Amino acid sequence: MELREYTEKELQVIADEVGERQGWDFSRMSTEREPVPWDYIDVVSRFLRPTDMVLDVGTGGGERLLSLADRYRRAVGVDPDPEMLRVARGNAGRHSNVRFLLAPAERLEPLDDGAFDVVLTRHAPAFVPELDRVTKAGGLFICQGVGSRNMANVRRAFNTSSEALYVDAYQTMLSDLAARGWRLVAEGHYDVCYWVKDVPSIVFWFQAIAGANEVPGEFSIAKHYGVINALIQRFGSDLGLETNEHRTLVIARKPDA
Repeated sequence: MELREYTEKELQVIADEVGERQGWDFSRMSTEREPVPWDYIDVVSRFLRPTDMVLDVGTGGGERLLSLADRYRRAVGVDPDPEMLRVARGNAGRHSNVRFLLAPAERLEPLDDGAFDVVLTRHAPAFVPELDRVTKAGGLFICQGVGSRNMANVRRAFNTSSEALYVDAYQTMLSDLAARGWRLVAEGHYDVCYWVKDVPSIVFWFQAIAGANEVPGEFSIAKHYGVINALIQRFGSDLGLETNEHRTLVIARKPDA
């Protein structure tokens, strides 16, 4: 990464060139990360059976649910954002065993009681009363979440205060699962260094996650080019812009009937 001051005009040109994300596809970013103790897709794959009915809450563009489509019988992905569902349906292609519905985590009315063997959520809200309702007795819940320390230096630079939100959501989820008799199968977290390797990737990233706690919803180059420059000057190196990735993992099983 070139460690210099970037003008507002330069950054705006970059922003126009990188464009907007489609679904939750961040593959155009150039990044590097320290080794982590688990991979979400690998974890989920270990628990899926060919006979399973799977629900993915907050599915986004359905990228990860579709990548697992040969490991379950049928699946439903739900998301509250119509644009995300448009992308997901476009991504579905040949996967006739997956469908996508408009629904927030708190209101899964289109789905029947006890319909799913496995419920998934990745970096999306989990509302335990509803996931408990739609999960079969003995069914499984697998949740990878964003941890409270995630992107700590970026949050400070933008003056966003998301730590308490993440802590409260995580503790509420665990308490609600325990109150309904769910058994904790596994729990974990990691917090590792993460490098965004070039300025186009940084700009794309900030635009893509604006409003998702770490970057303000009103993010724009005109308002925040100074913040971008300050981050590059303080945390940039030959490896890129250094921050941290903090993730949590919860795997829980619903009581048998």
